[in-house]
Amino acid sequence: TTGKSLASRRFGRGASSPRTQTDDPELQRGLHNSRTAHTMGGGSRASVGRRYAPDCGTKHNKFLSRAAAVATRRYYRPGKTIEGERHPFSMCDDFGCHAIRGLERRPLIKYGVGADLYFKGLKALSCIFLLVSILSLPCILSTYTASMDSNRDAVLQQQPPQFFYYASLGAWGSATTVPCGEVTEGSLELACPAGATMKDVQAYYGDVQGSCTCPETHKPDLNGACPGSPQSKTRCGGKPCFSGTTQFGEACCASYAREDGRPDFRDVEPASGECASSSIEQVAQDLCLGQRRCSLSTMPLNCSSTRLVAYATCVEPNLRILGAIRASRAATSQVLSWLDALGAALLLAGGLFLSTRERRAQLQYGRYVRCSSAYTVAISPSSLPKRPKSLDALDEGLRNHFARVLEAKVVDVNFFCEYTRRTIKLWRQRGALALGGGAA
Repeated sequence: TTGKSLASRRFGRGASSPRTQTDDPELQRGLHNSRTAHTMGGGSRASVGRRYAPDCGTKHNKFLSRAAAVATRRYYRPGKTIEGERHPFSMCDDFGCHAIRGLERRPLIKYGVGADLYFKGLKALSCIFLLVSILSLPCILSTYTASMDSNRDAVLQQQPPQFFYYASLGAWGSATTVPCGEVTEGSLELACPAGATMKDVQAYYGDVQGSCTCPETHKPDLNGACPGSPQSKTRCGGKPCFSGTTQFGEACCASYAREDGRPDFRDVEPASGECASSSIEQVAQDLCLGQRRCSLSTMPLNCSSTRLVAYATCVEPNLRILGAIRASRAATSQVLSWLDALGAALLLAGGLFLSTRERRAQLQYGRYVRCSSAYTVAISPSSLPKRPKSLDALDEGLRNHFARVLEAKVVDVNFFCEYTRRTIKLWRQRGALALGGGAA
């Protein structure tokens, strides 16, 4: 019960102070000695000095005890009682966990619902992320072991953080490659990367236009800019002006462009000339299709100039996972995508589960736990007697009144003063006199 008047005084009649409700034996003995010394006429500081050796102090407060301070702090800090002594919580203590069904243990509920939910939430999140990590482990191993980079081990020795690159899908490399070669005489070797085979082959022999590499007149500068400027949407004014990448993976500039804006390398990539062999492409397909490596040889041809140019489209159908498992890129990507989706769904379900448990805990806490504000009433000064005999009499009257009306025990009555400078000054002077009298 709370009341307001022109004085400031606290009465604890019939109420037990939280400082006396301790299970620390040393603090109990110290409080008992303090009460005994006060009853015998001694000061509280003298009683503390007798119970706890005054091992520290200041100029104005000589009788201070570190043992008493440690005992008091040990009591008020969160902890547990073991054989009559207070100890702080350890990392191995069980604070309960969120249960899917049924009741939950709430050993920390006396410190508030926030402390209870915090430690249970940490435990639940640890379990959720452990499951997500287990689901991510096959993805990491698959992408790492299926890497096509032959220099992977050397790169990791020099730059260990590059492991995160090899643990991603980018380490698989391109699914298709286009090796290209050209000779004027002799034989031409075409080879695909390890594990890939030739799906398509294009060969030209005779007076061949274009080349496997970008001509010097078509190469962009160091900033990636082409030497010419466009005359229209699909044609340059004179010099090549449309930048892009050829099918062989080289940056180059084209003189033409398609309607959608992509460069057209018709004047750069290989093509048949006026004098060319009509059977070289069929021969190349018979020798190279389905193979990882093949060789093409030149033959006499009645042309002013002879040049053999060939390129193949290599496709890697399978990946080698963990050194033994052979799986296609499409199937492996689909399985890894489902694992990622399952991990994301697990995180979402865990968040919804924690949110539901939080709402339920707050509802239970508000239903079964009551704070002092739930059973405290305030009385305006106009409802109090105009001129009470004393604060003691007013306190006694308020206790009897509410005990009779509410049929409940009144624990405490507090009086608060109005904000007047004069009243505050008077009470400040009264406190200074009380301190001076106690020191004397």
